Amino acid sequence: MSCNQEFFDSTSARYGLTLKNMIFNGPFIVRVWNDGDILSLRRNSNYVDAESVIAGGANLLIPSVSKDAETTLDPIKRFLSGETDACKINYETLPNVLEQKGTYQAFEDTVWVMIFNTSNPSLSNPDIRRALSYSVDRALFDPYLPGNLHTTSMLIPPAVSLLGGSYREKAGNVSPILPSPEIGKRYYESGLSALGLSQLPFKELLVCDENSLPLLTGFIQQSWQKHLGLYTGLVKLSRDDLISRISKGDFEAAVVPLSASYSSPDSILSMFKSYSTQNYAAYHSDQFDSLLLSIATMDSGKQYTAYMQAEQQLLEECIVIPMFFETSYYAMAKGVSDIKFSPFLSGIYFKNARKE
Repeated sequence: MSCNQEFFDSTSARYGLTLKNMIFNGPFIVRVWNDGDILSLRRNSNYVDAESVIAGGANLLIPSVSKDAETTLDPIKRFLSGETDACKINYETLPNVLEQKGTYQAFEDTVWVMIFNTSNPSLSNPDIRRALSYSVDRALFDPYLPGNLHTTSMLIPPAVSLLGGSYREKAGNVSPILPSPEIGKRYYESGLSALGLSQLPFKELLVCDENSLPLLTGFIQQSWQKHLGLYTGLVKLSRDDLISRISKGDFEAAVVPLSASYSSPDSILSMFKSYSTQNYAAYHSDQFDSLLLSIATMDSGKQYTAYMQAEQQLLEECIVIPMFFETSYYAMAKGVSDIKFSPFLSGIYFKNARKE
């Protein structure tokens, strides 16, 4: 958002809070902004390159709770009924969009991981975490994965870029932890010995009760039983309840989605900084914190190397077990084109948008 010093001072600390307290330097201005469900954008005649702006404007529908019902208006239903021209959709809706001659853009921007609570005395032991990680065979997932998920042993999703290119393509897909029940068993015996235990007190594995996630997580549970003799309960929760529990540290291990909010490896890696509020693993490493802090001052080549080193550190220490990448989908209705979507901060660029 633009910020002219003189105008900013004239708003008496209300800059950006109302239309009269805003100025614009992009291709659009906000024409309507109230307490309703619509935010209207219209072409900015003062834009530096106004002739290049194709779209005359856009009306953004902000779903709210209906005054006549307690249920929230469903943006996907409104899109499929023809009330709106573009929408973020789920994988199950894709056939409906294609049937209506719509188009879509897809981004692999989320990674599902099993995250360990390292504040737990047993799971603070790196050999125990390595034992659990080496015992996971992701090949068991493949026959049961829906089309929007695919297995991975890496942490940073493919949609994340760095310096104009795909970070994942440059960094590669070789994990330091490859499936090996034999290595896992040796680490398990070493970890139990260091802890003075004969059996790991591991009670619950939390998972979102969505799609095939409980089934897929069950394969990990079975692998631990088979290779380590470890029995743990599988607890299915809604996503909100699961996030609530891990935010409070009330868990041993949980399968959770990590989504990049901006296009940089730091978006995922910074969740594991010691002081991050999203550091559900309670991971603490001065080396890791210092490495991420130093990247801002590095040249491009060193940035790649540093991010790869940080990702490898989390994988080698088995703070998480990456399971699969998830694809997000954004659709346009028939006759609508040239809207640019971004999965990061729900970015949408309307400048070149067209509608027949």
